[in-house]
Amino acid sequence: MPLIRVRKAGQVTLPLAMCRAIDLKEYDYLDATIAKGSIVLKPVAVFAREPGWRDNLKRDAPQRSKDGNRRK
Repeated sequence: MPLIRVRKAGQVTLPLAMCRAIDLKEYDYLDATIAKGSIVLKPVAVFAREPGWRDNLKRDAPQRSKDGNRRK
């Protein structure tokens, strides 16, 4: 297991062999979490959204009545 040093501002460099093992490329995104005292990094896919996507969510969301129940 390679030893990795933490640099300024918490920056770390992952060994190339590790990146290749999970097909991690430059500019890919990683989700970082803490679990049982360890840092866990998982690759994630990020997709560009089309303009107006937020308006579509509001339009398609179920409506609620004044008492808080969903209307059909």
